[in-house]
Amino acid sequence: VKSFLLLALLVPTVDAVACYPAIKATVTEIVDGDTFNAVDKNTGEVMTIRMAEIDSPEESYKHKGQGIYQDYALESKQALSDLVFGKTVSITPLAIDVQGRYLSKVYFNGVDINKKMVLTGSAWAYEPYVFDKSLFDAQAKAKSIAKRKKK
Repeated sequence: VKSFLLLALLVPTVDAVACYPAIKATVTEIVDGDTFNAVDKNTGEVMTIRMAEIDSPEESYKHKGQGIYQDYALESKQALSDLVFGKTVSITPLAIDVQGRYLSKVYFNGVDINKKMVLTGSAWAYEPYVFDKSLFDAQAKAKSIAKRKKK
């Protein structure tokens, strides 16, 4: 699968990339609000999935030698866990990134989990890498709901 997906890095259009077959996998670990580990139901391969087109607060990253949390990192991680941990999801790989993670769209029971994370305000549309423009609508809706809750 990996060698086939590496070709995706050379393909300039999303339509050509989006034709990869979906992989059924069970989510075994949540890394943060946009990354998790899963086991392919067919091959047993352990895969790290980086959810495509979205970004979330980092649980820990280095800044001037210090490990720090971004605001809402733990909440974002929990939101993803509530949606997919221990469940068998459908993963549509788009490419493999430089860290060897599968950049993917993720679905559970027909629900687009990438979009759901944005709709709930647990992640945001990762602008430089968004192909599905409806993520911006989901983000605007989440912001609108958040503003109403503040009032």
